[in-house]
Amino acid sequence: ITERAGETYREIRDNPATAAELLEIRKAAYIVFILDGERVADNRRRAEAFSSVRGMIKAVVETSNLKNKVEIQLVTTKCDLFESEQKQKIIGMLETFEQQLAVMLSTKCNFIAHRTVARNPTPGTKNTEGLDELLRSWLKTVQPKFETEIKIPLLKSEFDKLFFRRESK
Repeated sequence: ITERAGETYREIRDNPATAAELLEIRKAAYIVFILDGERVADNRRRAEAFSSVRGMIKAVVETSNLKNKVEIQLVTTKCDLFESEQKQKIIGMLETFEQQLAVMLSTKCNFIAHRTVARNPTPGTKNTEGLDELLRSWLKTVQPKFETEIKIPLLKSEFDKLFFRRESK
């Protein structure tokens, strides 16, 4: 598990070539991008929030040479803030955005979207939602899928052959 400052990812979004410098991305089984639900709920900031996340995902996927079949996760936080007269419109726009990302990433990696509530202040509702599913998803064992098989060189000497006889016992 690693985490970097938001400034690092803004730099990647603005200069995608720098994404290749993030070694942990090439080794990751999961890459999680956070979408602030407060910004999604705000008509004035929604488009910029979607654009920002889309740009970061695009920069990371297209320039970081992902070797194994990584899973990109979009985690939308503060979904309790969608509780308004425009709830259906907000959810519809978020679903459209998630579908666009799924299509964009379909040939490059796996994509999953999660919606979470960490501290719902509304009386009579569950305090958290979606966090248990998100945390369980990180505990799954992921087998890397490599593009090529490792080729064993031709073994000529008896010393080379001895190595494999000892390993097979």
